[in-house]
Amino acid sequence: MKSTVVVALFCLVAFLANGGVDARRKTAREKRRLIEQAFCKAHEHYVTCGPEDRCEMSCDNLFSPPRCEYDPYDPNCFYPKCVCNEGYARDMYGRCVAIENCFDDQPTPYRSGRDRNFRMARSHRRHPVNHFW
Repeated sequence: MKSTVVVALFCLVAFLANGGVDARRKTAREKRRLIEQAFCKAHEHYVTCGPEDRCEMSCDNLFSPPRCEYDPYDPNCFYPKCVCNEGYARDMYGRCVAIENCFDDQPTPYRSGRDRNFRMARSHRRHPVNHFW
């Protein structure tokens, strides 16, 4: 019994010497900042409970966002990841870009005379088929 009290008293003194709860919060904040610097790219931040990949805002689903619900403050949730900052969305390369620049670097379809589909569409316009019965 006496040794339990001594151990508990020692733990309390060590806890208070390290700054108590504020030191733990500061350490968690510093750890999150280090993870962001190491793993997150530009315009991203680290969260311990992020949405699934299909639920994150992207340039593809910008006008029809997915209907996913998750509680980032749920203590049982642990899905750590880097997510885009507010006002940014993932492009087709996985980068976070500003929403207004979302479609700037999207590839345009190759349209030339060598393209088979374009050639077929062009020849179809020249020779329309009229179905008169």
